[in-house]
Amino acid sequence: NSVGNLAKADDTITLTFSSNEPIQTPVVTFQINELQIHSDTYVDISNTSGNNWAVSFDVSSGLHTDGIVSYSVSFDDIVGNTSDINSGSGVTIDITSPILSVASFLSSNNNNTLARENDTVTLLFSSNETIQSPTVTFDISGISVDNSIIDISNISDNNWKAEFIINNSHVNHTIEYGIEAIDLVGNLSSLQGSGVVVDKVSPTIFIVNFASDNIGNIDVATIGHKIYVSFTANEEIQTPTVVFEISGSIVDSNIIDISNTSENNWIASFDVNS
Repeated sequence: NSVGNLAKADDTITLTFSSNEPIQTPVVTFQINELQIHSDTYVDISNTSGNNWAVSFDVSSGLHTDGIVSYSVSFDDIVGNTSDINSGSGVTIDITSPILSVASFLSSNNNNTLARENDTVTLLFSSNETIQSPTVTFDISGISVDNSIIDISNISDNNWKAEFIINNSHVNHTIEYGIEAIDLVGNLSSLQGSGVVVDKVSPTIFIVNFASDNIGNIDVATIGHKIYVSFTANEEIQTPTVVFEISGSIVDSNIIDISNTSENNWIASFDVNS
């Protein structure tokens, strides 16, 4: 493995050692968390040159567990004198993929589950262990967001942030994300999800009625009558601003009552005064 003191599945762990004189073929045992590995998992015990030896085995996700590998070597010289080498530390096996979790996926919009042009969409996530710089992708309606506008940063310890700004090339649709992360030893993990919805289309307003409560003639209002306009939007909207104007004079907004009558239906009214 590129990180020499760590090993994942399919990596080879190799112990090399030498003696100060010729020896018979040594006996080498490995333990993981003090549990002995069977000798039939050894790849090779060989005399590499002179008094130099090597013994190795392949890490298996089916046979081995996460833990520290220790070793012991026992050998006899040519005349039968025995010597032992023991060690309680060495390579650490890590065959478990990192666990990723998303803390939030929101936009900078006041309604943080929606995003319009120039809003920033931010994905916050973490890992249960140290990882290399992850790969994060965003897709909108099957179209990948350009990687060059995605900013990925390590904000602290195992906490990460990926974000990008909505632009005019992005379509109205739910944003999907994908995270791929590799721990220091090379175990891969991935996580997918979705959340924020891009909405760059302005709502459409339909006037339902504009009249007075004058029973005799709803098109005429005198002092004491109420003038109202009812309207509906094609989607959910925030409380709208309604302006009335009479012969070029704007009606005081303090006397205008605006209410949401049901779902996307609204009414605005004011009382005619002197």
